[in-house]
Amino acid sequence: MAANDTRRRVGNCTVSSTGILFISIYIFTFIIFFLTGKEEVKANPDLRNEYEKEIENNGFRTSTEGMTVEEVEDYLLVVRDCLRYDKQDNNNPFVPIMDKLYQLYMGEEVGHSFRVNQQKGDVFIGTVICSHYGDYILPYHFRGLVPEQTTFEFIIKKNWEIEVLDDTVNSAEPDYLVTFPRQMSYHMNDYTIQEYESSWTDEESGMEFKITYPFLVEAGEETWNKWEAVNASIRDVSALWMLELEKTGPDVVEITYSIKTLDDELYSILFTGKGKEDTYQFGATVLLRTGEILLFDAISEIEYGNDIVFSDYDYYIMNRRIYVIGLDGGTAYNGRLEYQPYHWETKVEEIYDDTGVMIGAVSFKYPVLDSDDSGAKAVNSSIVKDVEQFYEEIMDTFTQAALKAADYVRDLYHQGGQEEYEHNMNLWNEWGGNYGLFISGSIVKNNYGKFGIKYELSGTGMQSEYAEESICIYQLKDGEILEGKEYFDEMVKNIYSSCETSR
Repeated sequence: MAANDTRRRVGNCTVSSTGILFISIYIFTFIIFFLTGKEEVKANPDLRNEYEKEIENNGFRTSTEGMTVEEVEDYLLVVRDCLRYDKQDNNNPFVPIMDKLYQLYMGEEVGHSFRVNQQKGDVFIGTVICSHYGDYILPYHFRGLVPEQTTFEFIIKKNWEIEVLDDTVNSAEPDYLVTFPRQMSYHMNDYTIQEYESSWTDEESGMEFKITYPFLVEAGEETWNKWEAVNASIRDVSALWMLELEKTGPDVVEITYSIKTLDDELYSILFTGKGKEDTYQFGATVLLRTGEILLFDAISEIEYGNDIVFSDYDYYIMNRRIYVIGLDGGTAYNGRLEYQPYHWETKVEEIYDDTGVMIGAVSFKYPVLDSDDSGAKAVNSSIVKDVEQFYEEIMDTFTQAALKAADYVRDLYHQGGQEEYEHNMNLWNEWGGNYGLFISGSIVKNNYGKFGIKYELSGTGMQSEYAEESICIYQLKDGEILEGKEYFDEMVKNIYSSCETSR
């Protein structure tokens, strides 16, 4: 993903952008860490400060010799915090634990805590407790405010090597989020495929689903799977199908797969589930460059009656042809796929006050077509021009609104005393201020010579929270806008209105 770094002067202070920062991600990540901290062990602050200085000056320890259980636990907490902010540090002893969390949850945000429980000879034994806070697909079961938890154990060897004990993984209940690798792996079209499996039981009907996934993996990788987003999308669309299937009663449905397309751009899979009497089918088609599900509406031109609705798991792609899966389990040809590959770029402009404190930011995520033909270049040119003009139109007004909002928040912080004020301001600055505007994009049309984008505007920190959607559809032949010619003016008008409301 590319980013455009910008500089902006506010008052008498000039500062530079630090890169692509989504304040919404900041806030969500902060909440995760905050919740995690509530579950964390009570560490010795002084000891942790010593360990932080030691790691900064000398790197990670090479031996646990002479350390107590409590000291190992405190040191490991600092090691874990190092990894939070530097995910490429493969010398970090905590890497195997994060790898296991990513393996189980396919990269989803998880809160986790751990305890180092005991020492046996030269080996220390610990337990990880992890909870998933972002399950937006399947209904979640809570005990109070704490989600169900998955646990596993690990050992710390004398040389600070950490080994996760795979056979100790215990999921609180069968859950589609937790995926376990099988022994089966193979190569196909220059890709390495590792089979994973998970299960989920619908409590109301008693129907149980056992599914095998063909996830893509990178040979020899040690951490943060390259295909994490692709695999998570396959899992998520499968979960949607399981959730929305009309369940007839107690049954065990064993779901296998058949790969229909795996090339440089698309990965399309047909899943088949067999129960005691019935057979079920659904598809998962993912864009390899972005990890997104290829939406059925984006590639279909056929207008169906209101009584016939196809979902994003009701089709698959084979030989660049679209096949729709019918309610009777049969498939029907639905047209050719003239898909245009693309990737996403993000422009971010941060807002600072005259003291150098970051008070907010505006981020704009937009697509870039990867084709070199003239039509694609014309579309790209039009999109980039609109993005640049958007910033020119709204930044002065938005900055003034952000400054006023920051003054209001500062007054609230001051009411808690100087110590609380400084604490909150440090967090505020670290996580990107409290005032933000986010323009996210999704593709709603990508076939038959059309390329359509839905832009969604959302804001945080305003007295009037808002979210607006605008759609623009281009003709790929020459870049002409076919639908939504007023989308840009509408976006700017909505921002002016929201800024005025929040003053």
